[in-house]
Amino acid sequence: IWRRLALHRCNDLLCFVKLNKLPDIVSYLLSVPLSDPQEFELFISLFEIMAYQLYRNTTLGNTLQETLDELIQFGQITPQLALKVLVHFDRTMNNSLALKVKNRLTFKAGKLNTYRFCDNVWTFLLSDVEFRDVSELCKGETVKIVACDGKAVPPTKDD
Repeated sequence: IWRRLALHRCNDLLCFVKLNKLPDIVSYLLSVPLSDPQEFELFISLFEIMAYQLYRNTTLGNTLQETLDELIQFGQITPQLALKVLVHFDRTMNNSLALKVKNRLTFKAGKLNTYRFCDNVWTFLLSDVEFRDVSELCKGETVKIVACDGKAVPPTKDD
């Protein structure tokens, strides 16, 4: 299940709402009046990194989101701070993997079932796949690969 975070106005506060479909997020965000400059800044930063939230579905990303949700529920942090943490997580993961990881692997697929290129993100659905690195071989029946340009996310002053 793809989890996307969007901002939702709730009693004049910004809260997190987990949604499954990107068009729902976009249409909702476009319908929200952005009178406060801080809300506008959060809105723009959300769109800047929306395609680079790939690592939120990892064990580390899911654990971070659950922890932030708990901290919001107990009133220890604001939703705005949680969003800033997630944006920083997205940028840090993308930058670190683009610049620091030097491992290479090759793969061979029996069949390319589907592919899609949308918002600078490639999605491939492959079957009968073999992954190889220097010393290991790993086989998979069905594999989904989501790929984007990790260098496209501009670094911020906090990175």
